[in-house]
Amino acid sequence: MRTSTRNNNAVQQQQGASLTSAFKDAFQYSTGGKPWESIIDFATHPSFCGLKLYPRQQTLLKLIYLETENMTAYDLDVIEEWRTNFARLKDRYGVQPDLWQRIDYLKNNGYTHFPHVQAVQGRRASKGVIGGIVGTERIAHMISLDSPQDHYGIMSESIYLMIIATNSLQAKRFLFADVRKTVANNRWLSKYVSISREQSLSLRTPADIRQIAEMQSKHIPIEYEIASVRVLPMSSISTSGRGAAAFMIGYDEMAHMITGTGGNRSSEEVYEAYQPSLDQFSRDAMTYIPSSPFSKVGRFFDLYTQGSALLKEFKGGKELIRVQGAGELDEDAEEAFTKEVADPTMLIVQLPSWELYRDYERGKELVGINFKRAVQYSPVGDAEDNKKMARLKQRNPVKFKVEREAQFAEVMDAYLNGDKVDAMFAPFWKGSERWPDGRMLSETKHGIAAFKYQGHADPSKSNANFAVAVGHLEQSPIPDIVVRENSEHKIYWPHVVIDYMNVWKPEDYDDHIVDYVEIGESLLEIPTWFPTMNMFSYDQFNSAGFMANMKRRFAPRLIIKEETFTVQSNQAMFEGFKSALNLGWVHAYQDDLYGSREERAEGMGKSLLELECKFLSEKNGKVVKQEAGPVTTKDLFDCVATITTRLLKDSLDRWYKEILGRDPITTGSQGGHPISGPGGDHTDSGNNPLRRNLSSLESYRYAGVGSSPTRGRMSDVSGQPRGWGQRPQGFGLRGRLGNR
Repeated sequence: MRTSTRNNNAVQQQQGASLTSAFKDAFQYSTGGKPWESIIDFATHPSFCGLKLYPRQQTLLKLIYLETENMTAYDLDVIEEWRTNFARLKDRYGVQPDLWQRIDYLKNNGYTHFPHVQAVQGRRASKGVIGGIVGTERIAHMISLDSPQDHYGIMSESIYLMIIATNSLQAKRFLFADVRKTVANNRWLSKYVSISREQSLSLRTPADIRQIAEMQSKHIPIEYEIASVRVLPMSSISTSGRGAAAFMIGYDEMAHMITGTGGNRSSEEVYEAYQPSLDQFSRDAMTYIPSSPFSKVGRFFDLYTQGSALLKEFKGGKELIRVQGAGELDEDAEEAFTKEVADPTMLIVQLPSWELYRDYERGKELVGINFKRAVQYSPVGDAEDNKKMARLKQRNPVKFKVEREAQFAEVMDAYLNGDKVDAMFAPFWKGSERWPDGRMLSETKHGIAAFKYQGHADPSKSNANFAVAVGHLEQSPIPDIVVRENSEHKIYWPHVVIDYMNVWKPEDYDDHIVDYVEIGESLLEIPTWFPTMNMFSYDQFNSAGFMANMKRRFAPRLIIKEETFTVQSNQAMFEGFKSALNLGWVHAYQDDLYGSREERAEGMGKSLLELECKFLSEKNGKVVKQEAGPVTTKDLFDCVATITTRLLKDSLDRWYKEILGRDPITTGSQGGHPISGPGGDHTDSGNNPLRRNLSSLESYRYAGVGSSPTRGRMSDVSGQPRGWGQRPQGFGLRGRLGNR
């Protein structure tokens, strides 16, 4: 027989075999059940996966598959240690204390494994190894059923194991790759593999093989791939998996599924969309969620909290019960208990990076294998590997706690309102004559002579991000209506428009060191793109060389200066930007600077500015970036905030003085602004009239940004506002402008 590849679909057949022998071989593929005796037999025996697993990895697999009858005294001791340590309120690790009750319930109700496994583990903790084994075992189980469609009463041609990650590159590279590799190394499964590619894996069931032989016997052309079991890596933004019959779903690094205006869906949306796909497989379905933790928000932490709800007894499988560690909750504990539903099908495995490699030196005694070393080591111990890990912990204990010790970061209030950040990228000036449907921005490298541009660069160490941004002022064609003493006044406030952003990242370079020569050349291009640029500034750190080169080429036409930031001026900048953002005076295009070089090259980058804004938090009165998690930088935000506060300094001063007068800032809204907003009714008792005639708008018009309020056209207005190019002075805390 021959191999058919018509329409790019392969149906592999053994060459040279007769039709009779093909039928014979096909019926021999009828498996008649599982040929492996246990999950450890499947994972370690040469006839199957043939893996060399550490003792505690084997303990975990027995636990997932409810194989209490195969547990040794060592396994029981390890599980008891995990149960005890999970009950701690601080730095917990292990499994739920009521584990044995869960196992009893599942076995009594016909389960052969935990159907929902959440692996909260540190980096390099073997999440992928365990996931690869579990995924391969579920595939082999489907093959062993001969025809899983008949077994489960499914009408679809294929059934799926879906791996879902933030983007398709991540989905292909990690958990999917672990499953594909484990399948490839499984000798029993090899004869069922149809296609194994970077982005897909398909296997034939015995029923598929008989179907192919029967179609060939009838001389029916086969122009498609007949393979019932398929493994697909999928991006979280994809909806193609909805409605498919899935026997297993893996959510890779769910804690880091972050959503943004660029289109990615949140972990909540992804989980709710895909979980119904498992329904047809009932007790045989599997959900596997491996991830290092992040903060105590999102579906990953919600599932962790739900899975930690302790069980007493079961009525219909679920019962309201108390929450493990409820003493840590800020809310009323009694109220919180009613929100949690104890679910015996959920297994929580929370382990630091080194936990599953412990006792490796006892490998010969425990599992018959001499292991040379562990993959990860504890920071406690006298060996050099222990000391190395201890030094890593000492350098950044917060990051170490999250990424290595698998502890969730404490929730910190977001400094900026997420909705206001989203609005910065949304269409603006809707209803104006020129932009009736709203104006959308895109990156530009061509300045307009009517505008005065300013730029700011945030130099860095050679192994950290280097950011730059350019922006200018434009006057809004839509006025702010202010009511004073029963009279309406129109004010046309200037807005900041961000034209250009870029970030050079160490990870984009082979040696993980940014190229200062390349950056310097790129910075010298920026003033040529914007000929009317009148100022370019640098942070004080590591900027002397860049400033000197720019001065030699562009001074005195271009003012080139160093911004010397202090703790106080930084806070003033943060609060000034927050005020402008809340007023809707800042607009930017959706950059694609977040993500790896490969992701950005394939158009899968997300907005770094957006994410840096959303991940800022306030700690002890200071605005800080996250020390662990998916977004740990704020360099681009600093550049945009510096430009914004510098350009809008006068306008923010005037807004507070002329709109609010001397009245105290209204509390109860983000940044201290009145809830009605600048376009609302800012009335007072009449004792605080405007200090100047608001109908005279010339004082609000800036060089190059004047516009007709009735026609929405841009016109060149000469002159510069007071304070143009000055450092943002006079901003008080919480977005307030102090007296000068």
